[in-house]
Amino acid sequence: MLRKIRITLALLCFVLITLLFLDFTGTLHAYFGFLAKIQFLPAVLALNVGVVAGLIVLTWLFGRVYCSVICPLGVLQDVFAWFGKKAKKNRYGYSPAKRWLRYTALVLFVIALVAGIGSFVALLAPYSAYGRIASNLFAPLWQWGNNVLAYFAERLNSYAFYTTDVWLKSLSVFIVAALTFVVLGFLAWRNGNGRTYCNTICPVGTVLSFFARFAWFKPVIDADKCVGCRLCERNCKAACIDVRNHKIDYSRCVTCMDCIDRCGRGAIAFKHAGKAVQAAEPATVAVSGNTVARPAQPVDAARRSFLAGVGLLAATSALRAREKQVDGGLAVLVDKQRPKRATPIVPPGAQGLRHLSQHCTACQLCVSVCPNGVLRPSTALETLMQPESSYERGYCRPECTKCSEVCPAGAIKKITVAEKSSIQIGHAVWVSENCVPLTEGVACGNCARHCPAGAITMVSSDSDRPGSPEIPAVNTERCIGCGACENLCPARPFSAIYVEGHERHREIWGLANFPSIYYICSFIMRRPFVPRLPEPFEKDCGAAMGREVSGKDEYMPTLYEQLLQDVRFQEGMKVCMNCGTCTAICPAAEFYDYDPRKVLDLVQRKKEAELEALLKSDVIWFCGECMSCLTRCPNAA
Repeated sequence: MLRKIRITLALLCFVLITLLFLDFTGTLHAYFGFLAKIQFLPAVLALNVGVVAGLIVLTWLFGRVYCSVICPLGVLQDVFAWFGKKAKKNRYGYSPAKRWLRYTALVLFVIALVAGIGSFVALLAPYSAYGRIASNLFAPLWQWGNNVLAYFAERLNSYAFYTTDVWLKSLSVFIVAALTFVVLGFLAWRNGNGRTYCNTICPVGTVLSFFARFAWFKPVIDADKCVGCRLCERNCKAACIDVRNHKIDYSRCVTCMDCIDRCGRGAIAFKHAGKAVQAAEPATVAVSGNTVARPAQPVDAARRSFLAGVGLLAATSALRAREKQVDGGLAVLVDKQRPKRATPIVPPGAQGLRHLSQHCTACQLCVSVCPNGVLRPSTALETLMQPESSYERGYCRPECTKCSEVCPAGAIKKITVAEKSSIQIGHAVWVSENCVPLTEGVACGNCARHCPAGAITMVSSDSDRPGSPEIPAVNTERCIGCGACENLCPARPFSAIYVEGHERHREIWGLANFPSIYYICSFIMRRPFVPRLPEPFEKDCGAAMGREVSGKDEYMPTLYEQLLQDVRFQEGMKVCMNCGTCTAICPAAEFYDYDPRKVLDLVQRKKEAELEALLKSDVIWFCGECMSCLTRCPNAA
């Protein structure tokens, strides 16, 4: 019964965690994202003391249940071992613990963690290893299956499924994932120990093994009932049952309950083993009809001290812690190539390169859920397999915060849409040799039209020559590094404008960065019944309106007259055709008194009373300045 409960819970956790990596819609993360956050190493790096303490208490109570139920890599090895049992039953046997290998791997892991060698940490971490397997081996199969369903659904006039791009994000990471899958499969299926990795290399298993030795409930052999048939030993995937001496190495036992299920005489039970039970062991034991003297087992105090010291060190150190693109089906376009950046780009919420490299376990969960194809594993040796941004396939949309929502290790802090729009992760750099207006002699301006921060302005390439081609000028103080300009630039194979990353992210703030502050200031300063603002802010409001403010009352133009003074209204709102795209993409439209579509309609009607009612409503106060409406507007209004 206990084994069936364990298998049911293990399969449930395994399937749900796998779906977190396969679900490209991001739907499941709202419900089952916690399963990624309760993994041991990500919880340690995220300083999630509650989860770490809970897993340690769970191990103290029931042994290494984490390894057999919660850890997806452990369950994957059990799947391989199950297929191995189909080929040969009773295939395991007792083997002494390879302590020197376990402790050496743990010490090297701790050193790498403290030294910031993220690639080595990612190679050994069990959750990260499974994340690479799921996102590089399982996810493409899942996506191809989805595309097949989308193909047939489209022919039935159904849009329940939609196609998604299947592409190789990193060849080196794919090779690492494939090798990990093959090696683990071979060790668990063909080897005489189904948990070789867990009890020799895995740092999490080594740390938990110290606490598992003192578990309150654990499998206990009753020497009086045992007949020495060795069925329990031959079915122990951890190779930790020594029938000859009626001993179980609890530091390696993963509490799979297979031994209890196989024993037909009830000689093994999952219970509390008191001191009296341990002291009552006989000096001899019957094995296959022969009486064998039991050798004395001296207490290894040095080993206990070493384990305690290594466990403390580990806890302390961790806490420091090519498809083708076709233009309308007429011409094959050359694929964009990745520019050589002096500084890599890491996603908003990562705070910078240092913070990401110190906390990231390279589990690939953020890469799997990125809906825009921006995140991919790094190929640099010092940050191997950790996420970085590149904009050949898409750009980091201002309304998307998926990566910050799913990161279990705290490497990418959770941020809101409003916070993301003010985080500068890099700045755009213009390359004149690739710019279409200069190389082809045609007007472009694509980067300026689609910049969500309004950081790019088209200026004349030669001020002394009227009619000269216009080229982009970048305001690096306003640029947030989203990559819209780089992704949408028509130049091939290299974009004429690309984003250079920042080692440390910074927050940009101020009146100049918020277009709607103009309308807020114009309303507040025009109405005599609104209390006068403090002098510094009042001057800022006046500057935003393009006029000086005096302490005395003076004639103020109507709201519509003030709007006419703003070039954004003259060139933008007049071309609005009320298609509704802005309302459809607005993440806060449901909270507005007026949605963006109605706002533009009211402004175009030029009625002063309606404009005043609009400004008195909640419409402008809920705007998060995510710029989604600007990036999706077909007329760039």
